[in-house]
Amino acid sequence: MSQVLQASTEDPDVKNLLHPAISNQYKAVHTAGNHNCLWNSVCLSLGLPEGEHMNLRHLTVSTILENEEHFKSLIRVDGNNESFETVINACLQPNQYDGWGNEYHLLALAIALDRNIYVYSSFRNSSGRFLQNVRTDIVKLAKMFAQKVEGTLQHRNYQPAKGINSRSPLCFFFP
Repeated sequence: MSQVLQASTEDPDVKNLLHPAISNQYKAVHTAGNHNCLWNSVCLSLGLPEGEHMNLRHLTVSTILENEEHFKSLIRVDGNNESFETVINACLQPNQYDGWGNEYHLLALAIALDRNIYVYSSFRNSSGRFLQNVRTDIVKLAKMFAQKVEGTLQHRNYQPAKGINSRSPLCFFFP
């Protein structure tokens, strides 16, 4: 489950934000927060330079279009104000606010890359402490995510249509 990227430099500031169970398994790398952070993160995880983000944006659009009915149904069920066209246009406008990636784009990338994508945004309980009893055990931490223990509710898993596979997952942390 470990994924170490040789081309990227570990960022100690980001590493300090991660739960030890995660930072022991993955390399903490900072990416530019320039409306391309989702695609930049995927680039770095795949060993590509961040500048390749437009290729991943086009792959995202292609995957959404190939699975149009599935994505339209997800958007409809979610009941938010987004439209299918908005989701597509966000991929094609990398330097605008509307160009930010979202859960539909993550799902499309999981499908296109045939990999699970995990997104974490907190590892702390309401008192601000790291989750207890899992200092270095990623298996225990994963069980806590599945059981929705306090401090794990902001974590998401995007799976390809085939479900969990044996390829190394991509993991992202957004503070």
